[in-house]
Amino acid sequence: MAEIKELAAKLRVQQMLQAYNATIEHIGRAKDAKYFLVKLDPAQTHITIQLYRALESERANRDYTRLESEQAEDSPVQIVLVSVENINALRRAYPNYFLDTASFSELVNKALAGKFPDPLPHPVMAVAV
Repeated sequence: MAEIKELAAKLRVQQMLQAYNATIEHIGRAKDAKYFLVKLDPAQTHITIQLYRALESERANRDYTRLESEQAEDSPVQIVLVSVENINALRRAYPNYFLDTASFSELVNKALAGKFPDPLPHPVMAVAV
């Protein structure tokens, strides 16, 4: 348990999950945006989202290319440019990047508080000798 708490603190798990949730909510409220340039900086626990309209695709691509070129190869910063019609399409297009973190965050908080759920019982099989 101590190792889990240490890793969670080192990786800032709870803060990053909150940032993912805030990103999803922010994008979900966006009006008239077709492109989303998302920059996630886990070291700073910071997410930046730039919105672009449909006619701004060239600008979105230039900004994406510029941000990518500014990052060192070993940088933990993640930069994603996505094109979607709405938040549901974004979730379908990037399920691993924008997963439903609310449920997972709740489980992490319970685990860090030492409130592990009871394991499911496994059926015992009789073996004939």
